[in-house]
Amino acid sequence: PIAISRLDLGGRRLAGVIQSAWETGGKPTPPTSFTMDDRWLPYAAPFTPRGTASVPAMPPVADAEKAEARARAKVVTLKSKALGKEISYTLLLPRDYVAHPARKYPVLYLLHGAWGGFKDWNSNSGIAAYVANLPLIVVMPDAGGDSFYQNSATYGPWQTYFETELIPHVDATYRTIARREGRALTGLSMGGYGSWRLGLNYPDKFCAAASLSGVVAWGEGPMPADGGLGGLITKLYGKDQAAWIASQLWPTISRLNDPKKGWRGPALYFDCGKDDFLIQGNQQFEQRLLENRIPYEFSEFPGAHTWPYWDEHVRDAMNFVLRHLAPAT
Repeated sequence: PIAISRLDLGGRRLAGVIQSAWETGGKPTPPTSFTMDDRWLPYAAPFTPRGTASVPAMPPVADAEKAEARARAKVVTLKSKALGKEISYTLLLPRDYVAHPARKYPVLYLLHGAWGGFKDWNSNSGIAAYVANLPLIVVMPDAGGDSFYQNSATYGPWQTYFETELIPHVDATYRTIARREGRALTGLSMGGYGSWRLGLNYPDKFCAAASLSGVVAWGEGPMPADGGLGGLITKLYGKDQAAWIASQLWPTISRLNDPKKGWRGPALYFDCGKDDFLIQGNQQFEQRLLENRIPYEFSEFPGAHTWPYWDEHVRDAMNFVLRHLAPAT
């Protein structure tokens, strides 16, 4: 927020100097090469984001390597008192986990999307290959269907399960850095919303939360009733407008944005494909964060609401959370 404020002030002062010079010079017409249609930078050279660069920043991983790495994943089951049944999750331990019995590792909770489950990330992406040589534990939990990682009458107390059972179980079972700096969240679509929801609701437990193609505007506007997200909303909330509104992320973000002490929540990252049906909601959320001087990182990349997009850009999210997680020790 401080950097944004100072850059804004510096930009305004520089603009004043340029405008004065332009007026003194008789207001000549700028050359056509001096303009562009970027909504933030109307008079600047075009910026090429990583996703459109001719040489990718991250080298591609062969499908055979991804398939081989998937075999390292384990499925673990724990009995949940809150949900009254056994719940499974997919686990990836670092390759050197056994070789270093005294070492403790940070944990990344990787959340699946709607119409998905705890096996999705390992089955549909190269996550196992991407983290193979990283000192990082990855836990891919289940959401019991389309619970949006909330407590609900339809699906049960999934948020309670996550906070009071899954996290303590992971910390008790594996050698984790069992404090805020040792935990981060990432998710896609519904899981993108879930990663922000859990990170924002428990800022004392998570240092970073990343969303890929997330439904960040969930709970805002009228309740759609038909098809797609409307069907998910109806099943989750019925006709309970108050519950729909209560699921919004922005009120929690506002509470964590202390005017005197600054941002008190987790580090926030989100990205979205330019052809994704959720792109407008993500862009509008970025505008709101910027206007309220809340720190974040946002990227738009070529792509849609598909696994090829998430497989590619989960590495961007991982690069972000790894900058905030405590190193293995």
